[in-house]
Amino acid sequence: VRRLLSEFPEEQRSERGATLIDVLHLVVTQVLLENPKGGRTAIREWLVFDGPLKEELLEMAREAWPQRIGAALEASGNGLVGHAERAAVAGAIGAADLARIRASHGLARGRVS
Repeated sequence: VRRLLSEFPEEQRSERGATLIDVLHLVVTQVLLENPKGGRTAIREWLVFDGPLKEELLEMAREAWPQRIGAALEASGNGLVGHAERAAVAGAIGAADLARIRASHGLARGRVS
């Protein structure tokens, strides 16, 4: 959401952001990673923008949205890191790709259980 809004002039971002939040239903992010067994594995994260989340976002300052959206994503259990960790355990992605995803989300290189 933050990157999308950065495409608009600063004076339009609040209005455009409110419009965007109002029409969002689901946001999905996908990364395709090499599967050690051949082909690629899709690693996804998704967040449903339901009524309560939309209301909460529209009542707060736009600058606070990234943190709140991140918290909602973490609470949903549908994050990219969790999906990558499950794929690594299943052997569908390599350790280097998992480490890169964890690092991109500010996480240490920890063990996968």
